Amino acid sequence: MSALRVYEVGLDAAPAVRLRVYEVGLDAAIPLRPRLRVYEVELDSVGAVVVGDLPDITIGPGEEVEIEAELLTGGSATWAWRRVSGPPVTIAADGATATITGPSRWNADVTKPTSGVPGISKVVIGVTATVAGQSSVEVRFEVSILPQLSWSYGGPILGWVGAAVAPA
Repeated sequence: MSALRVYEVGLDAAPAVRLRVYEVGLDAAIPLRPRLRVYEVELDSVGAVVVGDLPDITIGPGEEVEIEAELLTGGSATWAWRRVSGPPVTIAADGATATITGPSRWNADVTKPTSGVPGISKVVIGVTATVAGQSSVEVRFEVSILPQLSWSYGGPILGWVGAAVAPA
């Protein structure tokens, strides 16, 4: 008879975590029924790295906004910020904090309407955290950048005339 008995497993995790042993191989020169008894096992592992959600924001042309990411799982993290999609913006990152600066004029890749309300640049920013070699899922948020408008006084006949500034 062969038997594997596990008496204690030290796992600091949620109660739903299961430890399964699928195969144990014993190569020994024992003539009668080898047994393996495991009396104490401690598993050291790094849990999932989780970054909190970040709100969508709206800024004016050339305006700066500072946003701070939060590590929900604790630990000391290194942070990576990037532009995922949309027109270029300046991202000055310092750890969990980033300063985002909108362009001072409309970008060339934004469609400009011929009438009605001018368009808004939409930029998606992503942030990840890495703790002990384990990276989080990228958290994304949207930055809406209002267009640069230019108004001039055209005299008593024309009054105030406004237009979108051409791309820089």
